[in-house]
Amino acid sequence: MLLGLLVAPVLLGLVYALSLRGGLNTYRLVLVGIGLSGVCTAYTNCLFSLADQHSIAVAMRWLVGSVNGADWTGVSTLAFGLAVCGVCAARLGRPLGSMSLGDELATGLGTSVPAARVAVLALGAGAAALATSVVGPIGFVSLISGPIAARLVGADRAFGLAPFVGAALVLGADILAQNAPLISPVPTGVLTALLGAPYFVWLILRRRPGATS
Repeated sequence: MLLGLLVAPVLLGLVYALSLRGGLNTYRLVLVGIGLSGVCTAYTNCLFSLADQHSIAVAMRWLVGSVNGADWTGVSTLAFGLAVCGVCAARLGRPLGSMSLGDELATGLGTSVPAARVAVLALGAGAAALATSVVGPIGFVSLISGPIAARLVGADRAFGLAPFVGAALVLGADILAQNAPLISPVPTGVLTALLGAPYFVWLILRRRPGATS
């Protein structure tokens, strides 16, 4: 867990630095993140080639992402982390609300857009690293919970609702993963990837040319 929390800010810094060319763009940020994810996957596969069979089996189940292995120690850690992240997120609510209007207007309203963007990325990376250290990388939840929340309550209020949407997605996927006919039991991350990946692709394809990031 500690190693994951230490590596997360390093990877965040790399993603941010590599995405700054010509100005920060959300979709470039996503693509750079996917590229670095591929590098990390290659490193993981290299470690697999050196590990024993038991370690590989345990690691593979964690890499898919599942809440089955979570214990009360992990729940307590996540609860504390959620409280800290909640306080930080509350302080970022106003800057994010103005940024939803566009960078230029947000700057005119007194928001330091670069600083706010870095703070949001750092908060998201820290929260994701904390959750991943307990249940593994349950894929696509963070990428689709925000857009779903924005469709439900609007972009200016989506930040507060997105965590609850993500929690509902994980809970629903886990229930299906453990009880759905023909496929159960499977790790939770399998279903979130199967359902989330097509939705994420659809969001990218329907993006209007010239839309703000």
